[in-house]
Amino acid sequence: MKNEKYVQPFESYLFEAIKRNTNRGKTRVNIVTGRFQPFHTGHLKIAEDLYKENGLPVVLVKVRKKNENTVTKAGKGTAFPYALTDKMLDDVVKSYPYIKDHIEIEYVAFDSQLFPALRPKYEPVLFGAGPDRVKGYDNQRLSFIEKHDNALNFDPDFAIEETKRYGSATAVRNAIEEGDEKTFKKLMPKPLHKYFNELKNTKK
Repeated sequence: MKNEKYVQPFESYLFEAIKRNTNRGKTRVNIVTGRFQPFHTGHLKIAEDLYKENGLPVVLVKVRKKNENTVTKAGKGTAFPYALTDKMLDDVVKSYPYIKDHIEIEYVAFDSQLFPALRPKYEPVLFGAGPDRVKGYDNQRLSFIEKHDNALNFDPDFAIEETKRYGSATAVRNAIEEGDEKTFKKLMPKPLHKYFNELKNTKK
């Protein structure tokens, strides 16, 4: 099965999921997941698109390893300190009313990570995912509903929403590395322009 790599870790935490409190969160929100290294205008546009779909605010879900120096199997590490990216995301939340909060998980597994991190405060409705991930994540949702009688008690409107690709964190990191502040500012939300030097000085 093409998307087995997504379904297998999801299923491995089934029994833990069933033991958890599955009451829905108090506030319905849309979510966008990512490393946000750094958060850029593309992320902002995705959040805005989701908000326009149903009028619900967006929570940014940061996918992070417990050790920020860990490099993933795909060769992805942490370019900037978590403390700095959190400070930037705080400014994003303050600056854009449709972005409500940011939370942290270690990996995207609905039962053991995502829903426990969101609930009881938030209940996800639209889950924004890129074209390369949307089918795999939707298989997680359908598999759980079909095999386990929706034990996670999804919101009736919960859906994996395919998002467009806007911008590139790699392009932002390249601009920072090259000292190109002009390009950096074109790629970043205005409230984050002030972080250019701090990002440049802390980039790994």
